Amino acid sequence: MTTTHDSLRLGSGCGCGGSGECADRAEVRERPRWFAGQLVGPQDLTGAQTWMLDRLRRHNRMLHGWGVDCGLGVAPAQDSAGWPVPWMVRVTAGYALAPTGDEILVDCPVTVDVRLGEIGDDGCAPTADSWCAPVRRRRDPVKVYYLAVRYDETMTVPVRSTVCGCGCDDEPQCEYSRVREGYAFTVLDSLPDGYGSDPGELEEALTCTPATRRQGTRSCPACACSPWVVLADLTLTGTGEVTVDQRAHRRFLASFGRYGFFCAGQRLGCLQVVAINRGASGREAELVKAFQTNDTGTVDALVGQGIGVLGTVQLSTDGPDPAALDELVQRVTDIVATRAPTGADLWLDEDWPERGGLGEQAAEQTVTALLGRAGFPPQSAPVVVNFSGMPCGARLFVSSGPPPTLGCIEVVALIQGLELTDEARLFEFFQAGDVANVDALVARGIGQMGTVSFTAGGANKAEFDSTAATARTFLQGFPPAPGTVLWVDSDWPGRGSAAQAQAQAVSTRLLDVAGLPQQDRLPPQQINFSGAPCGVRLFVRRSAPVIN
Repeated sequence: MTTTHDSLRLGSGCGCGGSGECADRAEVRERPRWFAGQLVGPQDLTGAQTWMLDRLRRHNRMLHGWGVDCGLGVAPAQDSAGWPVPWMVRVTAGYALAPTGDEILVDCPVTVDVRLGEIGDDGCAPTADSWCAPVRRRRDPVKVYYLAVRYDETMTVPVRSTVCGCGCDDEPQCEYSRVREGYAFTVLDSLPDGYGSDPGELEEALTCTPATRRQGTRSCPACACSPWVVLADLTLTGTGEVTVDQRAHRRFLASFGRYGFFCAGQRLGCLQVVAINRGASGREAELVKAFQTNDTGTVDALVGQGIGVLGTVQLSTDGPDPAALDELVQRVTDIVATRAPTGADLWLDEDWPERGGLGEQAAEQTVTALLGRAGFPPQSAPVVVNFSGMPCGARLFVSSGPPPTLGCIEVVALIQGLELTDEARLFEFFQAGDVANVDALVARGIGQMGTVSFTAGGANKAEFDSTAATARTFLQGFPPAPGTVLWVDSDWPGRGSAAQAQAQAVSTRLLDVAGLPQQDRLPPQQINFSGAPCGVRLFVRRSAPVIN
């Protein structure tokens, strides 16, 4: 069958550029040139159209090839009740390029009667003459037929034209003023020209193949003189039942029409980071318990109140938000510096649309970067959990315990100028460098103002505040005397390490809080004294009051 119209084919043949022959014509590559005062006739204007159309056809053939781009699906036709209609197939809307370079646009679904065939080379145009109507043909049940489509044109919109003559008998004539572009279907007995040729290799379009190296160039596309594009193979029964095979000989275009990209990053959700501080008290202790028992409801409620939340970082195909990630790295680094990291766990919300996709990949990559930069132990395998993760979809728990105690500082009062007391003997032994007797008296509590334990994160707050208050009272009650000094036990494992640096920092801050001037302080001394378990002893020196 041919769904066709009166044809006015403007250079739509199979030549290289659609010249109508299998060879180029020089005039096809000539375009009209307009100038002032030029006498322009129909041939000139039609020539401009012909030149442009042939140029577009040549472009399509050389750069895009031919075949089906999209749509044009074929299936047996059905009636309103869903029953097959004998001898009928239905073709969906779609787009193709013909071997001649013509565009074939089927803009709505159509039904084709497979008994109606093409008459002649170009088909029978439906005119007012009913004798030229398509004729139903017998179809052989054992034969394979081919449903094909081609580009077609129809002359439309007739108007009266004035004949440019001088005689009295010149009568107005009827001329068509428009050319409507369309399509025509047919059922072929054999494959058209071009379907037996090699469709070519994608490699030839993208790189230098051995054949290209050998020839020094690439061959031009072969000229296919048939305008038909096969959509499906058809087999029929004597009762009109149609079997459709769309894949056997359907040639597809290599098309990029469905593909594109945006430079803006695609949002993929966010990653929430929560601290699990083992050994904490209050609401944080509730969070720790809920996390350890997998009580996701309680975890959601506490996290929703901000308990333990370190921050959130947005995820996208461009990567995580740099500023938010930097801030989280600093906060997790602080945990590493002040507590004992024990592990990291990544929760993925089972209802998160990005789970298993780009969002999950971005979350895992962000977690790896975050923990690596902060020096935190790597996370365990992600766990899928039904938690209230939206809009983030991913939640990272960084767990840590109380930091290990690095040591402690004994703060001892030295009073210069006393007589006949244990405090006087303590000062005398200190001055004489009698470490053993100093140890003995301090062990009995002589001069003791307090002990401050410290970790990598700093001093125990309660011990620090109590000892600093006692030292402040002592300094305010006695006259100044230079010589306050820090002893560091030479056998202390923390000597020379970060523990000693932290001990010196805590001692300095304690003296600052107590109000001891800088000029009254001496540099630390390495002494072999009985400093266990503290390893550090701070002697705060003052003079006995003078009694007149």
